[in-house]
Amino acid sequence: MRLLSIGTGYNYNSIKEDTTSWGAIDWIMSKNPDLPIIAVTLEGNSQTSQIFSKKLLEDNYHRINPKINKEIAMDDCESIEYLLEVGESCDLEETMKWLKEKWN
Repeated sequence: MRLLSIGTGYNYNSIKEDTTSWGAIDWIMSKNPDLPIIAVTLEGNSQTSQIFSKKLLEDNYHRINPKINKEIAMDDCESIEYLLEVGESCDLEETMKWLKEKWN
């Protein structure tokens, strides 16, 4: 079994503030990133599935997921040109090497 995982692009969100004094409301209120509890939960779920896939499939797993430099809402049609640029400038050399090695 082999798995080529194609992501939609990622924007690394990290919480740069000291959160030791945050209460429940602070984790819900708009900060940086917006709605921090949701951002942390979704990022954790995404990373966990990637880690388990890599652990189970080892070198039979490859993921391509270019970094995007801004937050883009799911319904943001204004960002289509930017996303096309990201996709077209994405370096596929490692992915093509992996595909040739695994599917030939």
